[in-house]
Amino acid sequence: GFIFQNSAYKSSGMVANFAQPEVKLNIASPALKIDSQFNVRGSRIDIAALSCQYLGSRFISTGTLEIQQPLSVNAELKGNISLELANLMDAPVISVNFKRLLKEMKPSGEVTADFALKGRLNDFKNCFIQANILSPSLSCYGLKFGGLNMDYHQENGISALAVSRLLFYDGIVSANAGMDLNYENLPFWVELDARGVRLEKLKDDTAARHKDISGALNAQVKLNGTSLSPDKL
Repeated sequence: GFIFQNSAYKSSGMVANFAQPEVKLNIASPALKIDSQFNVRGSRIDIAALSCQYLGSRFISTGTLEIQQPLSVNAELKGNISLELANLMDAPVISVNFKRLLKEMKPSGEVTADFALKGRLNDFKNCFIQANILSPSLSCYGLKFGGLNMDYHQENGISALAVSRLLFYDGIVSANAGMDLNYENLPFWVELDARGVRLEKLKDDTAARHKDISGALNAQVKLNGTSLSPDKL
């Protein structure tokens, strides 16, 4: 075993065929568990199985890593991610600013995603990424959502998001959005359609809960601008 950042870890594994190593490696701590099986072929690593569990979240993947250039690893991965949003703040890799944002948002619920990724990990914005994101129920800023079905596509520095369905206080929300990651100010566009949102239920989870508000909200919203310049929306 070993100590890392004041946490004790246990490790075990085996290696066969030293000419072209076939490796099984397991690492565990009270909060983290990693099980992996991979083959090393020169500068190429073939991942037969990789499973990580941390604070209620899970990551499973297979694929290849080309490590001929260690600072520019080329990856081709497929897998599944399951995130327990309420536990994200406890992850040590989260920055202070992001933890502050999470504290304000108070996210909770489970989000799962099937994903495919291809490209150089040091140039993440230009990686190809395809993901289908689902959640039966979640909350953010005290508001409740359900039935999330969302697709994410990224290629050549352009990202696109399509929400085919999101249940929101007896109503249904759909949306499309895009962002150009090639520019520092991150230009974006958003189109949102909301139908049948019950205001008397929505207000109960806001500061307006004691107001006399009722009815159904139907709305269409279109926005475009730059992410770093709110005055240019």
